[in-house]
Amino acid sequence: MRDRSIAVVVRNGLILVEQIFFDNRYFYTMPGGGIEQGETPEMAVLRELKEECGLDGEIIRPLSVIYCKNGRKEYSF
Repeated sequence: MRDRSIAVVVRNGLILVEQIFFDNRYFYTMPGGGIEQGETPEMAVLRELKEECGLDGEIIRPLSVIYCKNGRKEYSF
């Protein structure tokens, strides 16, 4: 598994989520995905936001880094 970056987009008091269909069920999640070779977490989250939602983002500040037991990291911006 790769490290991941997730975008937390808040506008007018609303949080952006996307609907995905997986394993015969619908889920809601925040846009994001795996960090590719040579990318920073910041670069990855902006790329994923553009790919998944068609939005050009601006990073205001990092929100969290989650360290998983398997050594993977998950970044939220």
